[in-house]
Amino acid sequence: MHEPWPENVGQLQKVVEAAWLRSRGPKVGPAHLTRALQPWDGSSEQPDGNATSWTLLGRLKVHGLKKMTDEYEKQLLKMLLPNCGSVRQAAGYAQIDPKTLREKIAKFDLK
Repeated sequence: MHEPWPENVGQLQKVVEAAWLRSRGPKVGPAHLTRALQPWDGSSEQPDGNATSWTLLGRLKVHGLKKMTDEYEKQLLKMLLPNCGSVRQAAGYAQIDPKTLREKIAKFDLK
């Protein structure tokens, strides 16, 4: 694995710790590090299709709660918006004010 490292040593430590959590064993391999570097997209990490608490905790340690929450919210809105006729309808479905939804659409650059 040959990747440039633009972050600081503290970030590197978080990635290695997250990879160790993901490995579930005494060895950390390239696949564990690669997954620790990717932002969470809400999909499963495991080959059998089951996301585990260890995987989520590893991502949380690397990316932080704010980034993970934002990514999850963005994914939900990307699924919701095409299935609604208007921002008002989508906001009603999401149980938020339409103004708040418009702000989120702008924040996540959703069209």
